Amino acid sequence: WVQRPVTSILLLLTVASIGYHSYLGVQVVIEDYVPGKGLRVAAVVASTLAHFGIAIAAIFAVLKIAFGS
Repeated sequence: WVQRPVTSILLLLTVASIGYHSYLGVQVVIEDYVPGKGLRVAAVVASTLAHFGIAIAAIFAVLKIAFGS
């Protein structure tokens, strides 16, 4: 069912919105609870890279299934 165009588009939008929502939530937690400016910046950068990498992997997986490769 993921190979259907409407389903794959909706799944891609869901993955993108969940990834962004998770990124924003983790960023707020980091800004509220991580002491020290340097450590806070490092944690936000690490979180951004991790969320971006996971989102790209999920989008790639959906596209790979959608195109039947």
